Amino acid sequence: EARDARVHVAFTTHFLAKRESVLKRLEEDLVASQARLVAIPFNLTRSYSDAADLARRVRRCLPAARIVVGGNHATCAGEALLREVPEVDVLVKHEGEQALLALLRGDELASIPGLVYRGENGLCQTSARPPLADLDELPSPFLATDDFELYKRLKLMRTWTRNFSFDDTIFSRMVLTSRGCPFACEFCTNEVMTKRRMRFHSVDYVRTVVGDIRERFLPHLPFPIVNLADAIFTAHKQRTLELARALESSRVQFHCQTHAECIDGEILEGMRRMGMTCVSFGIESLSPAVFRRTGKSFTVEGLSGLVSALHQNGIRAVGTFIVGLPGDSAESIVQNAWAARRCGFDEAYFFPLVAVLGSRIHEQLLVEVPELQREWLGQRENREFLYTARFSAAELNDLARLSETVYGCP
Repeated sequence: EARDARVHVAFTTHFLAKRESVLKRLEEDLVASQARLVAIPFNLTRSYSDAADLARRVRRCLPAARIVVGGNHATCAGEALLREVPEVDVLVKHEGEQALLALLRGDELASIPGLVYRGENGLCQTSARPPLADLDELPSPFLATDDFELYKRLKLMRTWTRNFSFDDTIFSRMVLTSRGCPFACEFCTNEVMTKRRMRFHSVDYVRTVVGDIRERFLPHLPFPIVNLADAIFTAHKQRTLELARALESSRVQFHCQTHAECIDGEILEGMRRMGMTCVSFGIESLSPAVFRRTGKSFTVEGLSGLVSALHQNGIRAVGTFIVGLPGDSAESIVQNAWAARRCGFDEAYFFPLVAVLGSRIHEQLLVEVPELQREWLGQRENREFLYTARFSAAELNDLARLSETVYGCP
């Protein structure tokens, strides 16, 4: 639609914003572009500082450009972000596709739902924008390759991320078949962002996108894998089975993530037939004192049975865990790593708790450590709240590494 409106659209592929050579090239490209609008994702709380620094660089290179931000962190921060980062002109809350198109067309800011922006007399906020009813209205970047230059992006990322093992599956071939999640984990912003509502692309849409990836991208990549990056791929059983049947003949290997309670024998059979080779589960913790608060109640026995069933269908199982959740102690964290071993996962990853803005854990942390409210609006380099009232950031990182060591012990 932006093309139809005769708006010239350019997409930059600069990813590693901490490398000076990349930053220099980015600044050169910005000056050469003479762009009138630059959109920057403020999606992750942990990358807030880098995004803010990028906004400052854009302003230096393009003094007259309109700088627009959006994403999870931006949505949860709202006006506070504009007060802290004066270079930002407009903030888009929640989904941004329609709002960004209106901004590209040059519509009056006051007429565009879902914005926070700088007006003549201070910050202004427009009415909320309802969620997009039909996700199929959105073009897939894989079907707009010339515009998004995804193949060029892949080559650049391979140059910049020689030691970054996930670039092939996540950044180059990540496909969302749905938006939202039916769960309300206390460490997640899902309740704020989607109100636990799920929306789905049609099966035909997904089949077309996967076919395009197979023909245009997979022949150039070492591993023919598409990462179905939905929050909970199997959340809707009948839709999952329908999608699995549609993709049986795709000749593609798939990875996905899901919830251990949203999978059964029928779904496993469908996954096997469609070419699923790896499934990741967000287990978070196997400590009873912790999982009662997370809303999850997994047991070693139950997960062992699930992992065994996956293996019987030729599917690898990956478990991810969070270190430092409320109720955790150093002892329970180590015990959790031992319990994870007994589940039989092919791989397990242990991540320090990130209390992201908008999550219930973040709100709880502000009550327990009130000075953090000032710190996140100050000049902290690390905005991810990588500590709790019980553990410092260094302690959490040490415990995560210890968990990996325990898990990997012979």
